[in-house]
Amino acid sequence: GKADAKKSKLYGRIGKKIIQIVKSGGPDPVSNAGLDLIMRQAKEAGVPRDIIDRNVKRATDGKQADFSDVTYEAYGPGGTGFIIECLTDNLNRSASEVKSTITKAGCK
Repeated sequence: GKADAKKSKLYGRIGKKIIQIVKSGGPDPVSNAGLDLIMRQAKEAGVPRDIIDRNVKRATDGKQADFSDVTYEAYGPGGTGFIIECLTDNLNRSASEVKSTITKAGCK
């Protein structure tokens, strides 16, 4: 249901952040303060330990694509400005999806 979809979205978002942080600072939370922080945040949010560990492993196996932070700007009704921040492994796909969503919503 709705709760499962919300959990899945949260797990995916935290998983991407874990992968990005491990790739930039290593898999050891003792020497990687960013990883230690996101692991504590994930635990507080109720993310199961196996999901955290699986994403750390995925980041270190070399097959996982690098994630990038991307920022988009859009204008909504009445000229209201929006800043859209994304974490993505595919810049072209993300740009296309953001543009499509903005257009469908009647924004620029």
